[in-house]
Amino acid sequence: LGFGAASILSPLNPIRDVNGNYVLNYAQGTNGSRPVANTVAANEYNKNNITSYRAVNTLRADLKFLKYFNLSSTLGFDFLFSETYRKSDPRLQFGESNSYGLISEYSVKRANLISTNAINFSKTFSDIHSLSALVAQEAQIITGKNVYIQATGTSATLPYYDELNSPGYTNTAAVTTKDKTTLLSQFGQVQYALKNKYFLSGSYRRDGSSLFGTHQQWADYWSAGAGWIVSEEKFMRSLERQLTYLKLRGSFGIAGNSANVSVLSKYDLLRQELLNGQLAVIPAEQPGNPEIKWESTFSWNFGIDARLWQDRLELTLDLYKKYTKNLIYATNLPAHSGYVKVADNIGDMNNNGFELNLRGHIIRSKNFTWSAIAMWSTNKNVLVKAYVPLEKTQAESISNEEGRNYNSYYMPVWMGVNTETGLPQWKDSTGKPTSIYASAKKEFVGKPQPDGFASLLNTVSWKGIELNVQLYYQYGFDIYDSQLSVSLSDGVYPYMNSPKSALNRWQQPGDVAANPVRKLNNTNNGNFPSTRFLSKGDYLRLQQIGLAYSLPSDIVRRLKLSSLKLYAQGFNIHQWSLNKEVNPDNATASGRISFSYPQAQSYSLGINANF
Repeated sequence: LGFGAASILSPLNPIRDVNGNYVLNYAQGTNGSRPVANTVAANEYNKNNITSYRAVNTLRADLKFLKYFNLSSTLGFDFLFSETYRKSDPRLQFGESNSYGLISEYSVKRANLISTNAINFSKTFSDIHSLSALVAQEAQIITGKNVYIQATGTSATLPYYDELNSPGYTNTAAVTTKDKTTLLSQFGQVQYALKNKYFLSGSYRRDGSSLFGTHQQWADYWSAGAGWIVSEEKFMRSLERQLTYLKLRGSFGIAGNSANVSVLSKYDLLRQELLNGQLAVIPAEQPGNPEIKWESTFSWNFGIDARLWQDRLELTLDLYKKYTKNLIYATNLPAHSGYVKVADNIGDMNNNGFELNLRGHIIRSKNFTWSAIAMWSTNKNVLVKAYVPLEKTQAESISNEEGRNYNSYYMPVWMGVNTETGLPQWKDSTGKPTSIYASAKKEFVGKPQPDGFASLLNTVSWKGIELNVQLYYQYGFDIYDSQLSVSLSDGVYPYMNSPKSALNRWQQPGDVAANPVRKLNNTNNGNFPSTRFLSKGDYLRLQQIGLAYSLPSDIVRRLKLSSLKLYAQGFNIHQWSLNKEVNPDNATASGRISFSYPQAQSYSLGINANF
């Protein structure tokens, strides 16, 4: 019990009675019919302790032989042991009705062993040819064991007992799981340079993982790249005053990913349940999929590195495109199957964009300098081929459809408040408003990923005084404010602290209001997912301001120091946005914001002295 429970209780509920004792459980002023525990009492009486131990070790050995060869062998070991103890005091209500007292212990053991063996070759021929090569093998074994034990009590259980086998407690759960994951890789790389201005590289690797089924465990990947320092050519010498440095580079290849596959993805899971008083084994909510494949991404990249006008301007530009096949996703299953979700490959995605970095020394004089660093990056993700219908990929308020942005918002369109009834309205399949949420049509209405990012850092120096100002910008995306669906719920959570905008609500026929009628424990579904809580996420932030002063050298010498600097700085100073009530940085990958901590604003003063 914590903030979540406290935030939906009536503020009129007393914490203590007239005798100074805790009011342990509240029957009124709650969101629902069951009693809810006093969260202040729960904070004192309940226990939640986590103890962790971790050991990380690495052993490395190197052997040089035949002058140009080096054999290296590395053995790494990472061990984690964690114990969690929780107790819900039997005097306090939790969970379902008549649930009093719970003690649980959860222990986790994780061991990660990784061994890498590599042979390196490096040699320069005739002072103009440089060749290096690498051949390596890597093996990884990850083992884990989890043990969960739970005992429950009753309202008559004495509160000072703390052990699982204490009087009044009955063991209600005992689960032990063990898992093992292995990964085996062989890879190689070759790099060649001619006259230190022409560069070629190539790599190949083969990976095998036990996360996949027998027929899908192995995959092969490769890459190739080239670079050319154009400014080193003779025909560029006439431009050396304007173009100090110019390099062209590019690469293409295929890479793999298994991050979205768990150790259990290929297995049909079972669980134990009590049926008619007897212990039974039944299928779990997620079946296995031994045919799931590696994600594979073919990508190409073209880049330019340049310095102009005696390094007054530095430029880096990267253009990229990635095509990912066999995207791994948790897909929905029909209810009649008896399952909920299964991990599967859902389609192919196209990802492209560019990154531009500029660094300019705008003014360089004896006492005054001004430099700026600007960055602009764009990105677009599109599901170009779908293997499954969009219904299978719906999760929360997002889904995927061929030809659309990956993980787009998919929800009913909000159509305001019925002026005669005060009921919420959404767009139905005919385009007309309906107050029946089940009749509302879901549509693609936006996306959580920004079209681009940008930042600008200005640095101005004058006679030992330096000022830094940084701006940061994101644009072209939407945010779903799920915390607003709780605080602006039209009475579903009647005791929740609501924003000022909740006052603009329907009260009588003819009212034109932003919010529906407010009722105690409202059941009109106005707080259900819709574009009512969707807004543009574009924002501009004054990210940092820093001011520093370096004392003159003669003063520093008298103080017997080598340098002395005084500084003041601030971070996250101010934000300009279309929706001032949310901070887009707190959004999840699916674009949702839900009672996250606000972005910290900080200021500091300091002295930096070198002796």
